[in-house]
Amino acid sequence: MTQSAKYTIQLGTAYDKGQHLIWTLRSEHSLKGTNTIVPRTRFYGPKIAELVENDDGSHTGVDEIPTLLDFAKVMNEDELHFVLNLPDLMQPARHFCPVGDWFFNLGLRAAKHRCLFSGSEIRFMISLRNPASLLSEAWSSGKYRGFDDVPPDPFALKWATVLRDLRDHVPDAPIVAWCAEESPCVWPQVLATAVDPHKDLSVSSEIYLAKALMNEEGAIRLLQHLEDRPHFTQGQRARVIEIFLDKFSNKNQNEADISIPERSAEKQHRIDNQYANDLADVAKLDGVHLIRA
Repeated sequence: MTQSAKYTIQLGTAYDKGQHLIWTLRSEHSLKGTNTIVPRTRFYGPKIAELVENDDGSHTGVDEIPTLLDFAKVMNEDELHFVLNLPDLMQPARHFCPVGDWFFNLGLRAAKHRCLFSGSEIRFMISLRNPASLLSEAWSSGKYRGFDDVPPDPFALKWATVLRDLRDHVPDAPIVAWCAEESPCVWPQVLATAVDPHKDLSVSSEIYLAKALMNEEGAIRLLQHLEDRPHFTQGQRARVIEIFLDKFSNKNQNEADISIPERSAEKQHRIDNQYANDLADVAKLDGVHLIRA
């Protein structure tokens, strides 16, 4: 009997800090041997991209997923839950922003990916980030020649438009989003949503992002503080993390300076305001759950 499965698909770019979701869950020992499986991206990512690229409309690739993800290896009678990272879905590797169009044809690519998991429940998870920071990090990477042809406009990126496109093309897949800038504080909620709210995840995983932003003393004290208070609500945990980040911040880990061309304080202020309004629009989208601090 073929086991049934559902899928949580983390999508995004290399610069939105969302990839930490997979890294955190892979290091979470409490998931070992359960029905929640977080395989290494390199074992399935290129093959899934190939299946989508070569699909002729017959959607035969759906039959290859159980073998690709090695269903038979999982000795568990429960419905399997795979948490996957598909970077080529959001942004094909060959170009960051084709002709200045943010996440060009995302909806169409998502619909093709959805066909691979036909008959199974899927949902998307994505980290949203201030367009100026996202663009600056991509620009500074030096990986994209397209920047010299048609430089992406940070004002043209509106996450509400991006997620609406995703919902229009894959309406049966709910979306969970969070803000990269708030991720250290909301990480416990993000993790709980990614797996199962009833699974007990380690405090070490819940502060995975916060630890990297604090000095060693702060990280040790935060871990002990939260482990001693398992009864804390998600809101209380977020507040404690925020306090520790403020007190024990590692100054070397602050957000990198914005380095996009023609940057100015006035331009940054406008982008910040647009991003705030954009997040408000995202929160109103049907089928989208935005986690906020």
